[in-house]
Amino acid sequence: MAFGLLPITVWAQYEVGDIYNSNGVKGMVVTVDDSGQHGLLISLKESEEDWTKDDDLNLVTSAFYEDDGEKNMQAIETFISENGKKWSDFPVFKWARSLGDGWYIPAKDELVKIWTNLNGGDLKLDKKSKSSWKSFNKIIKKAKGDDFYTKLSPMESGLNHVLMGMISSTECEGGNIWAINAVGRLVIMDALPSPNATIEISELKKNNHSETKNALSVRRKFNTRAVHKF
Repeated sequence: MAFGLLPITVWAQYEVGDIYNSNGVKGMVVTVDDSGQHGLLISLKESEEDWTKDDDLNLVTSAFYEDDGEKNMQAIETFISENGKKWSDFPVFKWARSLGDGWYIPAKDELVKIWTNLNGGDLKLDKKSKSSWKSFNKIIKKAKGDDFYTKLSPMESGLNHVLMGMISSTECEGGNIWAINAVGRLVIMDALPSPNATIEISELKKNNHSETKNALSVRRKFNTRAVHKF
């Protein structure tokens, strides 16, 4: 019996930050198991699509899984089938499906693992984490992916602050969803209106002898990336 060379993918060991490209699936490795051969990829492209556009939906889709967004995708599919809805009612899930088989929006816990790894191994916001994000950003841009950082257009240059983060596929009570913000904190936010919106807040400034209120325009920037198991 003749033995040929085994495919190189059998021996492949991946690390966080590697670009995976096999069998039509391409993404950046963001989690990996001890063998180095299995884990999670993040899409090179991002989406600003909404979690849902259905104003009448009370978010009882049963997409409550916190550890596996694939299960949430299945819950959404079941909800659509049983309630006469369409994938267009769930734009970000529709977008993930458009990337091909196996792509889905990460669940809450998956999002925390991804953020931890891209942040340099923990959720602290410091020089180490900033350096880590910059390194991974260079990799994803070299692979012709979207920038991790939010860039303001000239029309938005008057905004005082930009909050960045990513939304998950995990529902929580009260018509809300889980997301992670720029400093690695889990936050609960409305699925409607869009997580990507410009909002007005008031800032109270104390001077020597008086107090003044200044209105701040803040853009809430919570983009989404899909993930794929490998």
